[in-house]
Parts: sequence; C-alpha cells; structure tokens
Amino acid sequence: MLEVGRGLRNHLKKSSQRKKAQEKFDLINIILPEISRKTSQLLGREEPDLAPVITRIMNAVFLEDEIGWDKHSNQAVCSLTIYNYTARARAYTILAKWPEGEGVAIAENPRGGRKETTGLWAWRLDTLDPGQSAEIRFTVSGLSKGDWTDAEIFFRGNGDIIGATKIDEKLLDEMRKMEALALAEAEYAAASMNESIQRLVGRTPLVETSGDSLVVSSDESVAEPSDEPQRIIDNPEDLRQWTPAEEVNE
Repeated sequence: MLEVGRGLRNHLKKSSQRKKAQEKFDLINIILPEISRKTSQLLGREEPDLAPVITRIMNAVFLEDEIGWDKHSNQAVCSLTIYNYTARARAYTILAKWPEGEGVAIAENPRGGRKETTGLWAWRLDTLDPGQSAEIRFTVSGLSKGDWTDAEIFFRGNGDIIGATKIDEKLLDEMRKMEALALAEAEYAAASMNESIQRLVGRTPLVETSGDSLVVSSDESVAEPSDEPQRIIDNPEDLRQWTPAEEVNE
C-alpha cells in the first residue's frame, strides 16, 4: 500500500507539472508563430527564427514519456524525449523504472545504459545545447498488453526536469543493499537445502530385490565380512530357527 501511495503521489505531481508546462509550450508554439507571421506580412519582412525566443520564455527542461504496444513483436515500447528549453547547455542521466521480473526483460535498447538495481535502468545522455532534444527508446518483452501503462522517470544532474523526479541516492543505495542481502539469503537457503538433501540421501537404506525377497542394507552399519554364506529369509516363520529360545519366549 505504501508503494502504491508513493507511486500515485509521484504520478499526480508529474502530471500536474507536465500539464502546466505543456499548456505553456502549446501556447507559445501556437500564438507566437502566428504573431510572427502576421507581423512579417504587414512589414514585408522575413519571419525571424523563434527558437531562441521560445527557449528564453520556456526556461525549463521538459521530459515527455510515452508507453505503447507493438502488436508485431508483442512488446511494450517506452519512449522518453528530453527537451532543453533553457539558455544553458545541460547534461543529465535519465533513470526509468520498468517492471523487471521472471520472464520479463529489456529486449531492444539502442542507447545501452546500465542497470542500477532491480527494475531501474539508467542512460547517460550527451550534453544538450539550448533548443536541443534527445530521445531514449527501449522495448520490454514478457508482458501482456496493458500490463505496463505508466512510467516513473528519475534523473541525475543540475537543474530540474519537468516530468521527472531527482533520484534519491540514499534510497537507491538502500535498495541496492536490500537486493544484495536478499540474493545472499537465497544462495544460503539453496546451499542449506542441497546439504540437507545430500545428508538424507546418505542415510537412506539401499533396497535390493532377490526373487520375491528384499535385502536391505545401510551405509551407516556395515557388517564385518564373514565366511559363512548369507541366508535370505523368504518365510517369517523361518525366523524362529535363527532366534534363541529365550528371545522367542519373551
């Protein structure tokens, strides 16, 4: 429940930030070019390059994520696009949370990157100059359509990113420690189980058949070799012939 609540809170926060930034971006990209076009027609001049103006007005780094489904490969497709609408060059590492599990794996990942911990992958991007953008795209196999519908994105670097959350390095370190501890416990449990099985196998008597009779022997009690021939008892009544009289009377 705690994990679900935290995920819902981050999702709502990210959605709110993205909505405001998207409204601002749409407004600038629709109204400003129209004003520029009308003004240029009235003055008889060429339309100016609006990219520096838009960058100065936005003054933010914006991340847009989208999760889709490829019906041909039956894989989930995650696409992340980062826009640098600031006057400074920016360098970031982007981290994406994905549903890693048994039978679920990253299939296509052109940018490479590295695994930070279970279900968290990271990509270090080249420096983004003002007005530039970069895209991260990867696919995940082993899921059904609709299993993964929302991405949780984090980042490392200076300056906030609208649409992503700055990674908590202390929390990430704790997650790594917990994962290592769980792995060590699983290995210890497997080794203990294997040792128990080996001991059990060593204590189990060996059963052999001789006609209609059973001959039982055990590795734990091995009799000294005897020159007398071994007799196999086929009938329980024959046991009286081998048992002292006082033991039979008891």
